[in-house]
Amino acid sequence: MNQPTPTEQTSPATAVEGHIERVTFHHPDSHFTIARFRVARQQGRITVLGYLPNPRPGETLRIGGQWEDHPRYGQQLRITSVQSATPTTLESIKTYLCSGVIKGVGPKTVARLVGHFQENTLDAIAGSPDRLTEVKGIGPETAARVVAAWKSHNSLRHLIQYLYDNSINPAYGARIFREYGEDALDILRNDPMRPAYDISGIGFTISDRILQNLGTPPDDPARVQACILHVLEQMADDGHIYSPLVDLLAQCRNRFDIDSAVARTAVTALADAGQVVAEPLPGDPSSQAVFLQQMHLAETTVVA
Repeated sequence: MNQPTPTEQTSPATAVEGHIERVTFHHPDSHFTIARFRVARQQGRITVLGYLPNPRPGETLRIGGQWEDHPRYGQQLRITSVQSATPTTLESIKTYLCSGVIKGVGPKTVARLVGHFQENTLDAIAGSPDRLTEVKGIGPETAARVVAAWKSHNSLRHLIQYLYDNSINPAYGARIFREYGEDALDILRNDPMRPAYDISGIGFTISDRILQNLGTPPDDPARVQACILHVLEQMADDGHIYSPLVDLLAQCRNRFDIDSAVARTAVTALADAGQVVAEPLPGDPSSQAVFLQQMHLAETTVVA
């Protein structure tokens, strides 16, 4: 199923709270989702679409978004933010846990958990995992599986929310999570430059957006070096072995607002660190060509 294309007409941002009633479509790789959503204290249902990791019927959410009037699908709310709201009644907790949010835990185990912890079931799973073995039939292995699945689900959900909050495409969430696992959010918060070096193609975009939101100046040395590597990687993907230095400096200036003198200093630092190679441009010894280190190695190996 293809993601429906919205019209240009959107309304001001709005927020709703309720629960997922039915998942119409979910892409397991990007987490793009279309779902029917029942708004609390209202009779009707609405259609929501956007990025929701592992959405489950019965899950209670607070969704921010913009209304769109699609010519084929009608009015729908495109998600711009999402927060989990913990189910509070016994029935809603049972429905939520039985929806598959914790893989390998069936209705009987859920019934025993809820029967023992009552309204505090989710708090026990999240905050007191050692207590799960108090429940008859739940040994250490099952308890560990429940806690691991719960932690993974919530780690991904918090990561997606962080991407929404930083105006980063939430479709990147799945790839970030595959790279870093449950530590993904901590890494983005504490070492925002890391994706630029670890995740090809999208890593620099992620890092740069976080740095902008943190107020990092455009000429911060770490950002400038990551920018240069990003441009060279893009050129390599397009089939270019190297970039003339003058072109590289121009791209940094025009695309990323980086002064050419600052970019030139960063190229020197990267060359000293062995990440790039700068040497006379073939056919024009007065100019320089800048290679990614691995591209230069491949080129010189082939020539040899």
